[in-house]
Amino acid sequence: MFKSLALFALLNAACQVSFAKPTGTTAAAAPIFSTCTGFIEENPDTCAVWSNNLPTGCVSFTDISTEDLASNVKSVATSAGVSCTLFTGDECTANQLVIAPSTTIANLAVDNFSNLANSFSCVATV
Repeated sequence: MFKSLALFALLNAACQVSFAKPTGTTAAAAPIFSTCTGFIEENPDTCAVWSNNLPTGCVSFTDISTEDLASNVKSVATSAGVSCTLFTGDECTANQLVIAPSTTIANLAVDNFSNLANSFSCVATV
């Protein structure tokens, strides 16, 4: 029961979104979910990285004013213990692609999902 309450509290914590570009050897917060307008392995500086807190509920890319992510995501990555779902529609509707924990999809074209995502949701799997 306590574990469920702790997980619920974690999931209800404020979503911290950081659009950080990797910098040399500087230590950074562990990423939870990354969405990239370029290919993650070739252009990691094109990624929006959600770190520290798991995004809760539906996140619409059109609501994120600092990055042009709507219909422009080419690659994604999730950390251990987190599964995220991309959706073609705003507000987590329409076609979807589930990204399993600890997964990097370097080119969403292999899943016929490149430049289609307009929103996403994530859940803790542990």
